[in-house]
Amino acid sequence: MKIPFIAGFARYIAFGAMKTNKIRILFFIAADLILITLAVFGAFLLRFDLRIPQQYFGGVLPTAIILSLIFCLPVFYFLRLYSFSWAYVSTSELISLAKAITLSFLLLGASLFILRDQPFLDGFPRSIIFIEYILVFILCGAVRFVKRIYLELFQRETIGKERTLI
Repeated sequence: MKIPFIAGFARYIAFGAMKTNKIRILFFIAADLILITLAVFGAFLLRFDLRIPQQYFGGVLPTAIILSLIFCLPVFYFLRLYSFSWAYVSTSELISLAKAITLSFLLLGASLFILRDQPFLDGFPRSIIFIEYILVFILCGAVRFVKRIYLELFQRETIGKERTLI
């Protein structure tokens, strides 16, 4: 009996049952795409006290989302943030994520500086960059640690057994 694609993908997300490298990379790219978009939108919401003015929906917000994705996703890929084992995520991956986000946002800041006189960035609030930086770090870091946390909390097979160092 074949499992439909949706059910199989849901099982992969929940339990990591499908272990192919390409699917894992695509999952993280899709997750990062969604989370970076949410981080930009969240940064605007936080900056404007949960009420984004209408003037930002026309050009500034979509431009900020597109530029963030253009800089973050390739930097994440080339700094190898998509090639690690979920079960063994550690602080080294978190440090790599911080480095990648810092590089991405330096490039984003430089591009915003170069494009500052363009009409589609008219009135762009600079504080968005810093708020978004923090949100991207929290969201992308959380998605990378969720399986490790799950395994630590719910998959303890050594409960009641004596641990042995080999």
